[in-house]
Amino acid sequence: MAHALVRLYDGSLGRLDAEPLVRKLMVWVEQFTTSPDKTVHRIPFANAVLLPWHNVSAPAPVKKMLMDWFLCHYGDPRIPQKNVYQWQGVDGLAVEVMLAWLAGETVKAFVQILEKTADVTWRYRQKFWMAYIDANHVDDAWLALGDDALREVKINLIQNYRLGYGSLDGAQKNQSVLIIKIKNLIFTEWSHSGSLRACNINNINAPKLRLMHYDADLLRNIISLDFHDGANENPELRHHHPGRGTWQIKARDFIRHHAGIYLRDQDILL
Repeated sequence: MAHALVRLYDGSLGRLDAEPLVRKLMVWVEQFTTSPDKTVHRIPFANAVLLPWHNVSAPAPVKKMLMDWFLCHYGDPRIPQKNVYQWQGVDGLAVEVMLAWLAGETVKAFVQILEKTADVTWRYRQKFWMAYIDANHVDDAWLALGDDALREVKINLIQNYRLGYGSLDGAQKNQSVLIIKIKNLIFTEWSHSGSLRACNINNINAPKLRLMHYDADLLRNIISLDFHDGANENPELRHHHPGRGTWQIKARDFIRHHAGIYLRDQDILL
């Protein structure tokens, strides 16, 4: 088995970029007396299994299989105090694969929460942000949940251990914030009549991901980059006329201008 793993690492068995091969590998690994994360194979195994999916869309079954396995054996890379050891030394690009997959789960959870807490724009936000998730453009995501959303999570999403979130203090009970990283941009997407704001990641005031508590006033007071090219008194973007695609197209064009990423209208609009 050790010899076969070495052949896997040096590439002589080919890249693990096909669902049947990944599935066979993970079934085989479960037969090991000692899991790879408990042996000298901890780093090379993670690199070999995750790196083929960097900037590549993984089939949903592969994504779920690997995400579940690595969360169980290596822990959550977003919460270092809970996995002091397992992810250390693993290639940063392999860790980015896990962070991107977990970001997708976080965005999905945000949309679920919007739906269940009566935000009428949830379908439009789902279409917009999942387009960037599915195109592998979202690097990381985290939630700041208000009281209603926290209650919803505890009732219906408590077993979703892939969800990353902290609490949001000082906001309306029904409001929550999705914090999302795309290249050099950090977005705060507010629910329930809140606005979309953006900061450059190098801005000292840019919102931080993976905090356990967020202050709503501090998040609101961060001056956003301008979504309107100076044509509006307020630089942030309100979710006006989602059925006509007004805010979605502005946000899409903003991301193209600042991050060099372009999606088509049909990708982002219902």
